[in-house]
Amino acid sequence: MDKKQSTLFYCKGDVYVYPSGPNSEGIIGYLSIITDENNYTFLTWTPYYMVQSKDDSKNFFDLEKNNVYKVPKGTKSSCDLYAIRVPLSDIYSIQINVPPIGTSQIIASVKKGFSFHPFYFMSGAVFEFFDTIKKL
Repeated sequence: MDKKQSTLFYCKGDVYVYPSGPNSEGIIGYLSIITDENNYTFLTWTPYYMVQSKDDSKNFFDLEKNNVYKVPKGTKSSCDLYAIRVPLSDIYSIQINVPPIGTSQIIASVKKGFSFHPFYFMSGAVFEFFDTIKKL
């Protein structure tokens, strides 16, 4: 019997969340679009510190093989409040802001009427993210 694995459709590092606004200290992480072993597609943002290396345990992102394994829960901290895993079907809209000068960002709003903190793309790839969403 084959073990079901998750599929990674998109993963971008150097994506920041600024909990207290753009002038505060940011939390760096990965923004990903994954499909789990049950074929549910999720938008996730995971702080870097929550992703363990292959040496630490069996739970890790395997970017080379385009597979995502269970992301460890890690220790509780204030950064954990900003990690997300939301079904793509629950997302109502995604706003993209690409200013002529400054950092590109997206804001995801869910059907329940709230939005997540903006995700700031420090090294581009906002349109790559949008293209991936359109293909799903």
